[in-house]
Amino acid sequence: MGCGIQTGAGAVLKRLRPEFGSTIAVYGCGTVGMSAIMAAKIAGCQQIIAGGGN
Repeated sequence: MGCGIQTGAGAVLKRLRPEFGSTIAVYGCGTVGMSAIMAAKIAGCQQIIAGGGN
């Protein structure tokens, strides 16, 4: 779980660095995806689109 949180949030906050008010899409809603969604909210993304697949 710790690795998934660091990977998802780190990808958004450290690598992607979205601008305030931007839109982000996250594919997969496991630990990494949910962490990316939380980081996008913290970064101030206006629209967060999440898609999970089987």
